[in-house]
Amino acid sequence: MQRYFIPESSLETSSLVELEDTDHHHLFKVMRAKAGDMVEIVDSAGHLYLAQVEESNETKQADLIILESLDTPISELPVNVCLAVGISKNDRLDWLVQKATELGATTIIPLKLERNVVQWPANKLAQKLERLQKIANNAAQQAKRLKIPRILAPMTLAELIQSSADYDVKWLAYEETAKSGQHGGLVHDLNQLSPKQEVLAVFGPEGGIDPVEANQLIEAQFKTISLGPRILRAETAPAYLMSLISYQMELIERNEEKA
Repeated sequence: MQRYFIPESSLETSSLVELEDTDHHHLFKVMRAKAGDMVEIVDSAGHLYLAQVEESNETKQADLIILESLDTPISELPVNVCLAVGISKNDRLDWLVQKATELGATTIIPLKLERNVVQWPANKLAQKLERLQKIANNAAQQAKRLKIPRILAPMTLAELIQSSADYDVKWLAYEETAKSGQHGGLVHDLNQLSPKQEVLAVFGPEGGIDPVEANQLIEAQFKTISLGPRILRAETAPAYLMSLISYQMELIERNEEKA
């Protein structure tokens, strides 16, 4: 069953809802939905509803009518994870946004770093952010999530550090930490994670983060972590970390709660 997000909240039974233009096109032109078909609707508060396609007698346009509120499944990570990533070339950031969304990320911030291979022209910034947000929207629908990650405008490292005070856990995925064989720090931190914590993880671009920038983050109380003995691509590292967080918080701890 298709799932779509809408900006309204607290929907009532029998109320009519409208989809965004792109979602409307997907449902009725791509999926060729017709009167009587069922879809899932998620409101801005993360509540799930069952809706039915209904044809309006007056306009002959297809509307969605809310049939009932559904039990909300647990499909979001217990912690909120923000990924701050160097800007990669080609479509690597597209891939990262898609996979990070599927894996449960809450926020993604492109970072302006010294070793970034590409720079986004100011006149194309809005277009690029709109494209990335659309990728996140589509991935959230496919993954049956209840929240769509926010794609924020690019930040400088100084801006990120200034905004990091409210995070409970601050990590820097650092190649030098991995080279020195210090792989245990992340294991310890994952075991200490608690539900509802705010996690911020920083990743460099191709070629890794500049040592000067790494020191700035360390001075701002970011902890360097290793993602294992192998060197991961810039777009792979965030997905790997998201998988580790999911394994710890959704598989191990929830299984222990049921035991």
